[in-house]
Amino acid sequence: MSHVRKQIRDAVATALTGLTTTGTNVFKGRYFSMQTPKLPALLVYTTNEDAELSIMGSSRGSDRVLTLVVEGYAISKTIVEDTLDQIAVEVEEAMASDYTLSGLTRDVRYTGFELDANADPEQTVAVIRLIFDIKYRVAAGDVETAL
Repeated sequence: MSHVRKQIRDAVATALTGLTTTGTNVFKGRYFSMQTPKLPALLVYTTNEDAELSIMGSSRGSDRVLTLVVEGYAISKTIVEDTLDQIAVEVEEAMASDYTLSGLTRDVRYTGFELDANADPEQTVAVIRLIFDIKYRVAAGDVETAL
């Protein structure tokens, strides 16, 4: 088994593999060499987590909110924002189609996006960061099993 955070990243990467624009170019982790043949592509990673102890009867648990980022990369000689918006459509709809990630989480909520692009006049490489809050629960002392 692995930490529920890793299970969540794996589940999201699986859910996003095969989208029309990015296809199988889905990579787990924030650091990956984005070479032109691999674009457009997605990166899936987590940035931070808040946890709160909760007690129900005699059982102790930890309610958690994990920040998950899906970065979409695209390259274009024209308006790259159009491709990034299409990536956003596909990712947001895929994430909304199973807000519990097959029972692994309690909720998946889209919270916003950020956009960055280079200023190369020959071709623009740009990235959209789609940010999600993932709510899940684990038992105290067992962070490999989602409750």
